[in-house]
Amino acid sequence: RIGPFAFECTGLSSITIPASVNKIGESVFEECESLTDVVLSDGLTEIEDKVFAACTSLSTIKIPAGVNKIGKDAFFSCERLTDVILPDGLTEIKDGVFAYCTGLSSIKIPTSVNKIGKSAFEGCESLTDVVLPDGLTEIEDNVFACCTGLSSITIPKGVIKIGQRAFMDLLNLSRVILPIGVKTIHADAFEGCDSLQEILVPAHKTDYYKKRLPSELWDKIVELDDIKQ
Repeated sequence: RIGPFAFECTGLSSITIPASVNKIGESVFEECESLTDVVLSDGLTEIEDKVFAACTSLSTIKIPAGVNKIGKDAFFSCERLTDVILPDGLTEIKDGVFAYCTGLSSIKIPTSVNKIGKSAFEGCESLTDVVLPDGLTEIEDNVFACCTGLSSITIPKGVIKIGQRAFMDLLNLSRVILPIGVKTIHADAFEGCDSLQEILVPAHKTDYYKKRLPSELWDKIVELDDIKQ
């Protein structure tokens, strides 16, 4: 294990974590502004909170297959991070993990992920492509707020709740696809999505979603027969 706050490393540019390390403690590399190259060992199982937060030169990271936990704000404000590989088997992306990674343009979320925490991708303004896993049941508060590059989002069929400001201020969002049975959509979930043109819902679900969406969005509801239910 590498313990919390182990490095004060503004000059550190590269590091390889040995195979004997299975856990990296809180804020170990936080604000290592010169860190560009990180190799994580296959023995790693846990990355705690803020481990690489504000590592502003870090551009790529591959999370090993054995990692089952990535802590809150682990990569917060890694503004040059463009390439992230998440392992199959990861079940949760915690609050703020990739928030304000302003260079991140796409990410593949493993199908094993069933929970994405609050503000996990908030402020990722370059993010244009994201596919949400089918196992997801809730989209929490602010998850994609201010992701101004997103133009379309498909909500998986298992989702039953969309939280407060989940998609707030997505200025280029034009299309949302909803499954058959989202039970709760907070009134401000799509606040500030000024380019939103259509909300696609399954056939015969217009009235269902009028009870769950604010009235100013009702005229954007369009029924489609071929939406997966």
